[in-house]
Amino acid sequence: MRTLAVVCLLSLLATIAGAADPSQYVVTMPSPTATSIAVEAQLTLQGDVIAMIVHGSPQLINGQADLVEAITVTGADGRHIEVTDLGMGDWKLADVTAGERVTLCYRVRLAHGDYDWNAGIDEMAYRTDDGLFFTGSSLFIIPGTSNDTAATVVFDLPEDWHASAPWDRSGKLYEIPDLNTLIRNCFFVGTHREETLVLDGFTFTLVLTENLWQKRDLVVATMEPVLPAARRMFGGMPLKNRYLAVISQSDRSDGGAFSDSYSMLIKGEADETSAVVWGHGITHELVHFWNGHSMAPTSQLEEWFKEGFTDYITLLIRSREGLDSRDIIFRKLENSQRRFLLSRMMMGIEENMREAGKNKHRNRMLVYGGGTLVGFALDVTIREATANERGLDEFMAAFFAEHTEGSGSLDVNPYARKAGLRVDTMMDEFYISERADATAAERAIGESILGAPQRR
Repeated sequence: MRTLAVVCLLSLLATIAGAADPSQYVVTMPSPTATSIAVEAQLTLQGDVIAMIVHGSPQLINGQADLVEAITVTGADGRHIEVTDLGMGDWKLADVTAGERVTLCYRVRLAHGDYDWNAGIDEMAYRTDDGLFFTGSSLFIIPGTSNDTAATVVFDLPEDWHASAPWDRSGKLYEIPDLNTLIRNCFFVGTHREETLVLDGFTFTLVLTENLWQKRDLVVATMEPVLPAARRMFGGMPLKNRYLAVISQSDRSDGGAFSDSYSMLIKGEADETSAVVWGHGITHELVHFWNGHSMAPTSQLEEWFKEGFTDYITLLIRSREGLDSRDIIFRKLENSQRRFLLSRMMMGIEENMREAGKNKHRNRMLVYGGGTLVGFALDVTIREATANERGLDEFMAAFFAEHTEGSGSLDVNPYARKAGLRVDTMMDEFYISERADATAAERAIGESILGAPQRR
């Protein structure tokens, strides 16, 4: 009966395809305890290679493509098409032509959690007590390198299971504008609960796995002030205002932002005390809706800006909105200086900050820590030069070429002094505090950046 249902679904998809011939996928989870998930698709080939966008893993030569098995391809005339694995998520099809319609079937082993991933499990796939998290790139094989064609997805799931995805839906059919949106988003299938929130003009589908559901009020309270604050900073809404947010508990803290969604992993107890970590992560991913997606870098050379500036803006928002205390903000600035120093002195990273973005995960401390310091330095410099009338809020497009192009030192101290702060240091230890002898102008710069101190 399940096979018959899939055939019927594919037939239905074929009738609504029209002239656009979207890529059509049916994703089948045979049972809640299944060790693999099946995908059947109808694709219009762009050439003789089909592909999966792979992410690296130290244990898997071909990334998540090594978890794909039992690939078969059939032509519209019913002939069997030979498939050759080229490695790194590419498969070559024999005797086919561009524009030919084929049926592709394969399975994906649900073993992602058994491996380490350079991008983190939050950008791959994992299982929880109430379902499965996936990113599109961990599940879908696409018909070539051009990602501008439309796609549709139907989930064929066990009884009591449902899907949460960021795409438009008509009944069980999800309609995706292009393949890039399909593979660069996340979704969740299972018995989970979801909640729709409207916050400051944004519509969120919030998925909290079962062990976090009772904390949803705290999560919402953490998200709520971030959105209007970011909108004020960037001077408008991002390109999109509808998102899926999937938040799970894990043995690590991490997060990933996608074109219409984001995922967050929270380590340990999710409470107000630990919000210094997970709350920062949620804020960072929300800011990416502006810096990283609406204002997107054109190459990996600008990862320092995408990630480092986003982390600095996260620090600003959490300080100004009272989500983090002044002491916590100082610790985060200290950590940024420490990250930069350790990346140079201990890790021996010699690339300049732009080149370091080509391997963002290996060079994480330089990209994030150094980028945050550049943001702080630029903010203070603009405010000093404009009598504190403008800052990073008004001039996000400015860069410090000598810092981002060079591989020399970057010192937080002179900028901290101009913001009414002091830095005490020994080797890799940094402690930031307010300067008792700061001038009124210097204090004003510091307060414009971080907000007024919360005196106790």
